[in-house]
Amino acid sequence: MGAQEPSKLSVRCPNGHELRAAPAHLGQQLSCPICNAVFVATVPGTGPAVPTLGYAGVPPPERLRWLAPVRKPAYVSALIGAWLVATGVGLVGMLLELALPPPRSDAISELLHPAFLTYCAGGVVMVVAIVLQLMRIHRIHADAHRRGGYSRVSPGMALGLSFIPLFNYVWTAWTMVKLAGFATRPGPTTVSQETSISSLRKLIWRALGIWLVSCALFLAGLMIELPAEMAAGWTGTAPTPPLANALYACASIIGLPAVILYCLAVYRLTNVLYERLTPSSAGALGGSGAAG
Repeated sequence: MGAQEPSKLSVRCPNGHELRAAPAHLGQQLSCPICNAVFVATVPGTGPAVPTLGYAGVPPPERLRWLAPVRKPAYVSALIGAWLVATGVGLVGMLLELALPPPRSDAISELLHPAFLTYCAGGVVMVVAIVLQLMRIHRIHADAHRRGGYSRVSPGMALGLSFIPLFNYVWTAWTMVKLAGFATRPGPTTVSQETSISSLRKLIWRALGIWLVSCALFLAGLMIELPAEMAAGWTGTAPTPPLANALYACASIIGLPAVILYCLAVYRLTNVLYERLTPSSAGALGGSGAAG
């Protein structure tokens, strides 16, 4: 922190950030400019900084959980890998379905068809990816709320709205953009930081846009295939129209870069957010702007 001004005292917020405050502010509620935690300032060695936001009245066991250090989720790499594998396997299944002759009408032939087996394998990996995705959504919002004072979206709301079909794509992108903006506040940002966060936001919206195009193509193929299935009495024996197959193939091919961009956005956002939540940097707490 350099040489300390005589009129300033060194204090620490509940999250461990070292700050400076005027002597007149000791015993008053201050707000940490790094993590937004509100606390009662004390001189180090005379007593711990007492949080007053999200802490008062909390039982002792919960206090330990509240003040426990956050760690970046260890399963983020597994999440990214599961999404990429599931998308790639689905694309392979689509290509096998288009390249190989259709199976015979008996159930055994349909179950043993390479395309069906590939779809099953991709479905298992997709379930793993979805579970990890929901765990990550709740975890990052809980950590941002518990240690950073983030209140734009609660962990429960972030997780609950993720179960709404189709809307969850837009919702996930929106929450990621908000978390990306939160990770750069408070305090001034450098030109490189502004450029980085702007590129991250563009990456998130670009991934969402490409994915929505992929979904639109899939739904268009489904609308073309449904009349043929209805005419066959929903027996599953009606051949898929060539145009529907073409739309499905395009949806799978376009969906792959969307998933790649999304995985890249998840990786970058996780790193940026947990750099903010980890108390490894120091900040300055001015005299007039410190009071809560």
